[in-house]
Amino acid sequence: MTELKYQCLADHEAIKQLQHAKHRKIEEQEIAQCATWLGHAEKSINQNWVYYGTFDEAWSALQEIRHKLCSLLPLDELQRVVADVKRDIDDYVLATGRKAFQDSIKDVDEKLRSLLKGHADEQHKQEHFIRSELLRLSFIGAAARQQHWLRVNVFRDRLATTAEIVFVVTVLGALFIALPGHFGIPDLPVIPAASRPTILGVLFFGAAGGFLSGLLRRELLTGKSVAFYVEHMLMGLRPIVGAITALVLYLALRAGILNLFLPQSGSQSSEAFFFVAFWTGFSQQFFLKQVTSILQQAKKKGKSTDGEDAQD
Repeated sequence: MTELKYQCLADHEAIKQLQHAKHRKIEEQEIAQCATWLGHAEKSINQNWVYYGTFDEAWSALQEIRHKLCSLLPLDELQRVVADVKRDIDDYVLATGRKAFQDSIKDVDEKLRSLLKGHADEQHKQEHFIRSELLRLSFIGAAARQQHWLRVNVFRDRLATTAEIVFVVTVLGALFIALPGHFGIPDLPVIPAASRPTILGVLFFGAAGGFLSGLLRRELLTGKSVAFYVEHMLMGLRPIVGAITALVLYLALRAGILNLFLPQSGSQSSEAFFFVAFWTGFSQQFFLKQVTSILQQAKKKGKSTDGEDAQD
């Protein structure tokens, strides 16, 4: 958001200076178009609720302004655009083709600096090349940024959809367990009545463990913005993931597939299950370790069965 607002302020100042200078009629139309795009961008980011799609709309408008500024700005103010294009190439262009574009923008920057120190006839010869090459690189950087955030947004949409489905399924499952025979909810005889409070407690403590884990972790405050947004979404999913993983581990314990430090079946207390549920929600590594243990036991059992069959 800060970077977006800074870009809006910089473009606002550039457009204001262009509006006070004398231009041809076609240039005046392009400047007016830039002012319209800037208005759309500022309106998008000044809303009370800013969705990440709103950021994309604002950036798209600012990229269109940047393309126009490549031909409208005076040479001595063009270095800001060069720096902005260079940042997009460094951050968003894929590594396979990044070096060539980095060399191109570096060449444009050097020629521009050299041109500003040269004579007027040299400016006339080189200016067209610098502006056209900068415009080409501006389009490349903008396209790379758009593709990058499109992939990020698809990933975030998938996470959000998955979270909504899992949340609805978890809530419905809890209702089936907690309120059988009430409000039109059918009873499920497969779940013993004595186990239902324990299952609800497991879901609750698993979610509580995930919630506490999310509180103790923080989003990455340095580095690229994408890492911050993805980590933010994953932390919001921790209570849901904690409840599901706690339930899976509880079922594994009750079925005898997994043995931790709990007493044998028949004397297991709800408190012990609640502790394991909380720790499972709190620590993903704990859950993954138990699942790996189950898989390894199944693999060893499969090998021993195959050996016995071979001997027979």
